[in-house]
Amino acid sequence: MQSRPLTLFLDFDGVLNNDNFLRHQKNHVPASEHKLFDPTNIASLNALCAKLPIGQIVISSTWKKNRTLNEIRKLLSREGFLFAERIISVTPELGIQYEARADEIKEWISNNGPTAILVLDDFDLTSSLSEGFFKVNSADGLTADLVASIVSKYSAK
Repeated sequence: MQSRPLTLFLDFDGVLNNDNFLRHQKNHVPASEHKLFDPTNIASLNALCAKLPIGQIVISSTWKKNRTLNEIRKLLSREGFLFAERIISVTPELGIQYEARADEIKEWISNNGPTAILVLDDFDLTSSLSEGFFKVNSADGLTADLVASIVSKYSAK
């Protein structure tokens, strides 16, 4: 089992909300009842944080723009995320949404010291972040099956 604490770099769109959820919500749920994130994806994130030694969470999502850390924590808590106190930082803003995402993560690591990482994103960052990167399918977001795969990989270390 992975014993060294992990730093989770977390994207929101495509990970915590997904295409199917957003489409269903738009077509079948009154606007007054809309949620920001899919409760199933939030439950999967809660399971991931409960099963792995995730010591800190860094927000790599563009949702970090114009929001304080406290606002991000409250937003996720309201949506059912149980580990919001582990959110310690956001990645630096280096450029356009996805093109700079991997560079922003690398910059954060460079500024904050080496760490064992886990990166969840629906954009393919494999060419820049092969170790610790898991591509999330934006159609479904973070699923229980992907969490099981991630936990299995880290349990084997």
